[in-house]
Amino acid sequence: MYAKVRTVESVSSVFLRSHPPTFLVNAVGTVPTGGWSDGQLAPRVYITPPADGLWDFDFIAKAPTGIATTVISSIGASFSLFDPPAWVKGARVHASLNSSDSSSDAAAPGLVAFSAAAGGGDKALDGGVDGFPWLVTA
Repeated sequence: MYAKVRTVESVSSVFLRSHPPTFLVNAVGTVPTGGWSDGQLAPRVYITPPADGLWDFDFIAKAPTGIATTVISSIGASFSLFDPPAWVKGARVHASLNSSDSSSDAAAPGLVAFSAAAGGGDKALDGGVDGFPWLVTA
């Protein structure tokens, strides 16, 4: 059974300059016990795009079914989408106890990465380099 993870510790999103452009989101969070697996970022579906341009995701993972260690553990998840909607500026990831986002004022996809620690401010890194697109993270 899948459930939301406990907390989101960090979120990064990036637009890769490719054909078509690619939108990547990575998140790291915590789970309440050992044994959680298959971390996923489940995108929310919109009838009307959000005004802030942040795409909301639920950070979920498969909960253990048997005996598990009682220690808070880390878990990661990724999401990628070729040719994202034009309104997307970044991502907001929701867990059981908090949420965190990464966003941009970038008007067009390029080689640009955005990262934010939970509860922290946004940090923008601009690769500004033509050629092979690679992920730039903080």
